[in-house]
Amino acid sequence: MSTEAVLNHHMESFGAGDVDELLKDYTEDSVFMSPDGRMTGLDALRMAFEGFFSGLFKPGSYEFTMDATDIEGEVAFIAWHSSNEGAE
Repeated sequence: MSTEAVLNHHMESFGAGDVDELLKDYTEDSVFMSPDGRMTGLDALRMAFEGFFSGLFKPGSYEFTMDATDIEGEVAFIAWHSSNEGAE
């Protein structure tokens, strides 16, 4: 699969709130970088995504906007923002 295809699958899975499908895009060696730091390994990623979807990112409760996408080889960088229902 191309990096772009993996990213598209990831975004579709995120939009659906499907943690199991999201984790198909990762391995134990994958590194997920966020403003809060980096996470490595499927267990850490599962906990992070489950936390996203039980809190601010409940499917259907937010509007998601992609601000930037950059793909170079096997690395994808995305920048985005969201508006959450009920957020102040």
